[in-house]
Amino acid sequence: MERLLQDVRYGLRQLRRNPGFTLVAVLTLALGIGANTAIFSVVNAVVLRPLPYPQGDRLLWISEILPALKAEAAGAADYLDWRDQNRTLAAIAAFDDSASYNLTGRGTPSRVHAAAVTANFFATLGVNPALGRAFTADEDKPNSRGAVILMHSFWQQYFGSDAQALGKTVTLDAAPYTVVAVMPASFRFPGSAEVQMLVPLALNEASERLRVQNRLVSIIGRPNPDVSLSRVRGDLDAIHKRSQAAAAAALSAGPMPGTPGPGNQSMMQVRVGPGPAPGGAPTAMREPEGSANNPAPEARGKGMVQFRDESVARGPGASRGMPSAASQASVANAGPQNPAGPTGTPASSNQVFRTFGPGPGGPPGRAGAPSGPGRMMRLTVMPDVELKVVPLSEHLLGNLRPAMLTLLGVVGLVLLIACANVANLMLARASVRTRELSVRAVLGAGRARLVRQLLSESITLALIGGVAGLLLAAWGVPVLTRLIPASISGDALSLMRPHVDTTVLLFALGVSLVTGILFGLAPGLTATRPDLAEKLKEGSPAATAGAGRGVLRGALAVAELSLALVLLIGAGLLVKSFYHVLSIDPGFAPDHVLTMNLRLTDMLYPRPEQKAAFFSEVLRRVGALPGVKSAAVADSLPLTPYHAKLIINTAMATQSGGPPTSETTIMMSRLSVSPAYFYTLGIPVEKGRTFTDADDEHSPKVAVVNQTMAKNMWPRENPIGKQLPLMTDSVTVVGVVADTRHEGLSENVESEIYVPYLQQPMGSMQLALRTAVDPASLANAVRAQVTAIDPAQPIYDVATLEQTLEDSMAPRRFNMLLLAIFAALALALATVGIYGVMAFSVTQRTHEIGIRMALGAERRDVLRLIVRHGLVLTLVGVVFGVGGAWALTRFLTSFLFGVRPTDPATFIVVSAVLVAVSMLASYIPARRATKVDPMVALRYE
Repeated sequence: MERLLQDVRYGLRQLRRNPGFTLVAVLTLALGIGANTAIFSVVNAVVLRPLPYPQGDRLLWISEILPALKAEAAGAADYLDWRDQNRTLAAIAAFDDSASYNLTGRGTPSRVHAAAVTANFFATLGVNPALGRAFTADEDKPNSRGAVILMHSFWQQYFGSDAQALGKTVTLDAAPYTVVAVMPASFRFPGSAEVQMLVPLALNEASERLRVQNRLVSIIGRPNPDVSLSRVRGDLDAIHKRSQAAAAAALSAGPMPGTPGPGNQSMMQVRVGPGPAPGGAPTAMREPEGSANNPAPEARGKGMVQFRDESVARGPGASRGMPSAASQASVANAGPQNPAGPTGTPASSNQVFRTFGPGPGGPPGRAGAPSGPGRMMRLTVMPDVELKVVPLSEHLLGNLRPAMLTLLGVVGLVLLIACANVANLMLARASVRTRELSVRAVLGAGRARLVRQLLSESITLALIGGVAGLLLAAWGVPVLTRLIPASISGDALSLMRPHVDTTVLLFALGVSLVTGILFGLAPGLTATRPDLAEKLKEGSPAATAGAGRGVLRGALAVAELSLALVLLIGAGLLVKSFYHVLSIDPGFAPDHVLTMNLRLTDMLYPRPEQKAAFFSEVLRRVGALPGVKSAAVADSLPLTPYHAKLIINTAMATQSGGPPTSETTIMMSRLSVSPAYFYTLGIPVEKGRTFTDADDEHSPKVAVVNQTMAKNMWPRENPIGKQLPLMTDSVTVVGVVADTRHEGLSENVESEIYVPYLQQPMGSMQLALRTAVDPASLANAVRAQVTAIDPAQPIYDVATLEQTLEDSMAPRRFNMLLLAIFAALALALATVGIYGVMAFSVTQRTHEIGIRMALGAERRDVLRLIVRHGLVLTLVGVVFGVGGAWALTRFLTSFLFGVRPTDPATFIVVSAVLVAVSMLASYIPARRATKVDPMVALRYE
């Protein structure tokens, strides 16, 4: 220990004597170690650290995957079966985090995001309110008195942290809710970071078990001790299969309570409202059309499947990528086609899809034959379903895990380049210290003792760099966290906030020690060769510098260049991919467009005509504002999730409803829009006309389709005048508009059908304004006009369409930006490395250069000699780098768009850039070598 401390003190003195070397080495190491520590902080938070709940690593996420529909959901009926029949779970709870409310009663109305939870939700998570109590079993029943639990931040904002808030009321969707508790400040909801309050889920268990009303929920569970994940999955899967078999048998046996009567050919439709209605009645459920809760049929066409998600686009309940548990599905298939369901239309087996009432006729037993009052005609169970039982943390991570692990590998390469760079510096420094080490060897120091001396210096240097890197990481972690888009992180970062903790400190220490050994071992072994004593007999040690040492320095430079090339090619692929995305025509004009959301409550606007009248008045008032060129409403604006998707048999789309001739099915998305929608969004009209104010509930049903829809449904035909069975009556196609990239620039164009909002009024709409001025400047004026119509109606999610377009590209921009930054850092380090090698080579060969020039060598010959040496090193590095990139860039496939991971153009251009930069780095010391005075060089050393 005494010798170790002596070596450390000596090493510190050596570093102090060479401040330039020390500064460059510490800065290089700080960049490498800091980048690794920052990325590891995020990986540690979201991958290694358990969820912030008691035994959070034991919590499970339970749902069903519909691969063909890219959807994930679980039915409330399945939750009840699993809750009552499982033998492997200690606790299980359900919730729906798509609820949202209009909050009124205190100042400006606003939209708040809530989650509906079962009473056992808190026990399952192992958390308790900071004030008050959890929901009781009576409060978690339909028609119970409204109760609400506030999140800590909402309590602070709304009640000013008043401990007397318990027992007070908040007005949600014009109904009073009593505050029964406040959650702790440390509590984070496991489904959404934006949840501001909790309400009871209040499932109607009797009807849910009949699967007439089937609410879709999210489910979490906590297994019994010593129960494996596979055992839980097997237990729940067996229960699910028994339930589905029982449901199929019951439905096949006869009519079911609550089914529509004769003459009312109908479908099971889903409504997703803003949350439990006043009195506790659930609104996100499957109900027969024509019932009191679902008065307006949305679709009754033959051979048609409908998927709906009416959560507010871009709002708290908006789905991200894969439809959330709020995404709902319904089916009507009363036509003679395909008794098992439309071709290629799998769906969740936990949702029983039924058709009712007398069909179009036919022999008894055939699909579509009348079967008596209220008798179900067909049970359609779509089979392609996978039960998903995974740790809750894995589900919440979303796309963050692969992104962070990829970045961790990238910064690992940067650290290796930094190590090679510092190792080269150490080799150069060791060459200067050859005589010192020789004296030590003659005086009796063994090789192990000398290596330990040099290693202690390198580790000391690495620890100093590690401290600097840790400070850099402490600053960089919050910046990195803010840069990660929500579409990548999901809700993981709201639960597991990255920060520098003990694990990160230990990681930084370990990386520093390993780094010190990596860049210090090779110079230490090279500088302490057994022939050190012979150096004292040499008159000019520099002139006879070992060839092995020069080869090692060249090898390190090659390694730097090859690793840098791998990162540069990866960055080049992402840049080219991002450029391809930017060059795509979105199909709409995003400039000078202001967007916002409005959602009407069923309490204040119970009838469809009331909803239509409200939005018509909004359009009239807002359209008259100075600076507004046009105004429109739609249930889904571009770059927000569709609210309704339908799968339809192309044979159903005929001009006069003739007999079907094809089994082909396509999926299309339905949008409800106002007449000025296409002009406001700048969507070109290709054929026919768009909508007018005359296309209301009293006029014939019409529709406009996009080019993709027309091509898929009526290839080589004029779609104008064609019929589509979408609603009670078939709709007539009156126009064709250009395609839009509705779900993102890099997403495929969907088949779309537009219907007039006056013919299909909805409570949740988005308002779009095309302006002649700065769009953001009109937000307050629009809010004032909406308030003049209804003082209790909030507008929310106000944004420009340009900003929304930029946000949609945030994941690609994030991946490209970070990899480009690290690649640029790698290029800088590699450039410094090759410059250092060449500069040191020139210094070592000064005597040789002088002799060459004294014997008649021209300056261009010397320049060619030095640059050729650098070119050889560069080309070798390019060869190895291209090989490494060819193998490693395949891991970037999921991040690319329109570019292959082995794109030849990118490989060639990036390699050429690296060669050019490397040649410049070699040229500078080579040019300096040509200015050497031969007489001075001959007397060198």
